[in-house]
Amino acid sequence: MATFSGNDDGGTGNSGGGTGGGRDSIGNSGGGTGSGSGRGIGGFPEMSMGTLRNAPPTAYLRVYSPFSSFDDAEQSLIATPGHALDAPFYEEAALWRSLARISRLRVDPFPHGTVEQYRTIVLDRDHGDVVMFCPAQEPLRAGIAASLLEDYAPEEVLDAWFPPAAAEAHSERLQEHGMWLADSPLFTRMSTWRVPLSWFTLFRPGDEEEVVTADDSQPFTAAVRVPLVLARQRASYAVEALSSLSMIMSDESDADGFDDDSELAGLFGASGVDDDGSEPGGMLASVAELHDWLGQFHPDSMVELDYGLLTARAWPDDSALDVADGLDALLDEDVSSAASAYFRLRRRWDAISMWAHAG
Repeated sequence: MATFSGNDDGGTGNSGGGTGGGRDSIGNSGGGTGSGSGRGIGGFPEMSMGTLRNAPPTAYLRVYSPFSSFDDAEQSLIATPGHALDAPFYEEAALWRSLARISRLRVDPFPHGTVEQYRTIVLDRDHGDVVMFCPAQEPLRAGIAASLLEDYAPEEVLDAWFPPAAAEAHSERLQEHGMWLADSPLFTRMSTWRVPLSWFTLFRPGDEEEVVTADDSQPFTAAVRVPLVLARQRASYAVEALSSLSMIMSDESDADGFDDDSELAGLFGASGVDDDGSEPGGMLASVAELHDWLGQFHPDSMVELDYGLLTARAWPDDSALDVADGLDALLDEDVSSAASAYFRLRRRWDAISMWAHAG
């Protein structure tokens, strides 16, 4: 797997005489030795809650894997203090790195580092605490995100956002340090201003939750976690339920209350709520791809839906329950109940997405 560094003109390396704070992978708590008052992660000034809340509201789907699933080089890196941080500390460090990149004198939004950083969670289990790790893969994810924009923006706009010299240098770093490897799956997916409908198929009410509150006692971030094996089983169930939609559509007697088959197809296909909702069957394709994606990881891994800064708008959230109800209804050929579940989801996420255009 690749090695990336947090030293991006202000990463988690030394800055202003400080070393990274937070708890690292070997359990060192605190660890911050930044010189001067008000120093936070990596020697940066401590970031205010207001600044954090003004960041783009992004949700994440992550896979955390056990220490044993990584190779010797990765395990050695994880055990090196400062390369693995608890989730809240990592989040602030990542935001500082992002701000540093967009503040460069020359336009170059790509990470320059070559040593991996790891986000960690600690699970409370009967036999003791279990630490799990999620590689940041920031350079790899940045390169993929930039390439995806090629289908949505004119060439001259792309050249302004990603100058050819910067893009070429980033590509060379990826190749030189083995960051662009076919056998290195992405551990993190992200979505701004919404949670793709397909992600909810992996979760159910009662799954393990972690809610972090701010000083005003309001939820700041919320995350839901489930064992990877169970998440894959749920994805398989969703594929089966969504595949039954075509059979329901073929029987007009089961489509009472719909003007035509295309409206029924929109129920969980072209919903507009999911990443691939622009054409019928979009959610089915998304869930099938999620199932295959999860199959690339160690079976003892955990899957996490992190609402991030969407928490303030979306938490507490019944979307996983509504998706499960809709899938159950599809398998029962209960179109009315499936429609009700869909419209609950649509109302909720349409209201949230309106904030993206409010200012």
